[in-house]
Amino acid sequence: MTPWVEKTEGVVLRRIDLVRHGSAASEQAEREFALSVIPTTRVYDGQGRFLGDVLGPDFPAIQALARRDLP
Repeated sequence: MTPWVEKTEGVVLRRIDLVRHGSAASEQAEREFALSVIPTTRVYDGQGRFLGDVLGPDFPAIQALARRDLP
C-alpha cells in the first residue's frame, strides 16, 4: 500500500501497528474504536470526514474509498 500512497497526491497513510491480537493495545483499540477485525483501515477525506472502514487487508477497497475524495 505504501508505494501507491507515496505516489498519490492527497493521500496520507497513518499506520498503527497492534502487533498481536489479544494484546493490551489491541483490546484498547477494539474498545475505543469499535474494531471488530484487525487489520481495520479507516479512510477519511481531505477535510477529516470519515469515508468508511475496510475490514481486513482489502487494498482495492481502501483505494476505492480514498479515490472518492481525490480530484
